[in-house]
Amino acid sequence: MKNKQLILGAIVGAAIIYLLSSMVIDNKLESLKTHLDEKINSHIISAENIAKIIGRGGEVSEEIALTIPECPANEMSQYDSLLSSLDKGLSKYELQGLNILFKRCGDKFASRRAGMVLLFEYEILNLSELISEREILGDYSVLDTNLEKWEALVKEEKEVSRLYFELVNAQRQIISILADEGESISTVEEIQSEVARIKSEMTVATTKTFELRESLISL
Repeated sequence: MKNKQLILGAIVGAAIIYLLSSMVIDNKLESLKTHLDEKINSHIISAENIAKIIGRGGEVSEEIALTIPECPANEMSQYDSLLSSLDKGLSKYELQGLNILFKRCGDKFASRRAGMVLLFEYEILNLSELISEREILGDYSVLDTNLEKWEALVKEEKEVSRLYFELVNAQRQIISILADEGESISTVEEIQSEVARIKSEMTVATTKTFELRESLISL
């Protein structure tokens, strides 16, 4: 009888330990789920903010502003003025000045925008990893995070960024040719045709980014 009581006590004790351990594990699991849910939500908010900044055009975060400083306002103003008058014809002196200003300011917008897109891509990569971790714990749907749309937006923003650099390169070639007068005007016309192609592709890609952003964020 005494042995039976000891065995029963051992079984009851083991059951209590098991239940307590299960409760501790369940609590820790729920705590981890909550922690990941909060981190996912935080990254989504951050992604939305970055996407909005990129969508506004010309704006950058403080981090990118410090990493890639804007061209001085007076130089940027001169550059924009000369560039807008390029089709009307510039003097040799003005073309040389534009060439110098281009080297200082020509790629600033494209570079700063590319920096923002890089931040955006990094944010979405982190979001994807957190979602993968959260899915392992169960009771979760990746569909609720619109991850595929976020990844599609990153892809299109990278395409727009690539096209901006193509446009900058084409502008560099045209300015250099006109300033140096080393090649025929037909070469410039060929590059201008390429510029038209780049702008057309950019319009398509920009439209896609707008539609994706609009579907993800309340602008």
